[in-house]
Amino acid sequence: MAITAVLSVGDPALRAQLHHLLRCQPDVHEIINSQRGRADNQTVLFYDSQAASTNLPTADWVVALGGSNNDALAAFKNGAQGFICCPLNNQQATGVIQHLIQCMIKDVQRKRSLDAVKTTARRFSIGPEKVALGCQSGLSGQPRQIILRSENAWCSVFCDDIQWIQAAGDYMCVYTNNETLVIRSTLTQLCHRLPQQIFKRVSRSELVNITFVKCIEQRACRTAYVVLQNDTHLKISQRYFSAYWQSVTNFNR
Repeated sequence: MAITAVLSVGDPALRAQLHHLLRCQPDVHEIINSQRGRADNQTVLFYDSQAASTNLPTADWVVALGGSNNDALAAFKNGAQGFICCPLNNQQATGVIQHLIQCMIKDVQRKRSLDAVKTTARRFSIGPEKVALGCQSGLSGQPRQIILRSENAWCSVFCDDIQWIQAAGDYMCVYTNNETLVIRSTLTQLCHRLPQQIFKRVSRSELVNITFVKCIEQRACRTAYVVLQNDTHLKISQRYFSAYWQSVTNFNR
């Protein structure tokens, strides 16, 4: 997917550096140095969060530039989908661009699914909610997202894309549909930030999205495993087996 970058950056040196980095990105086919620019589904607005005005051009996809964690958190709170920390570097730019492209692809798929639901509802004269039973996220707008800071950059991740999470010392490995993110956090902190109705603990060090569970595999000696759709096997500790997984039967069909 080719994107257009609109640079709303007042500092000439910072704008020149960003322009140079984006020219090296194969997925960026056009760069517009404009405070107003144009916006469409494949346009990404890059702006300096430290010097941003209140009349930024509107865009569906926004990346903020800043120099601190507070700048990043403020940018995401205001709707940014990506953040690049100054001083700029190619690794950060690549990570943010690739993440945005995955989000754009998912957004296109979501809109196509929503159009299909509406078309089917009109054709059969029934409510869209009945057509889309079990697919409520497609009707209610953007799926829920969580802001994470990986090794390379800040990013916004769709909760529905996270398959499972594993603790690795002082870091967490977040396995999504498209990538693996290594972040500094605790599993307890992530549990509180993620939708608790679909994310369940299997052990002290692992958390899974139950929508990716294929079955529960029980073995001898009271040992049980969660088997994901990609055939990943995660051993369930006795504590969490008794607390939740023992009562779950709808996976094994």
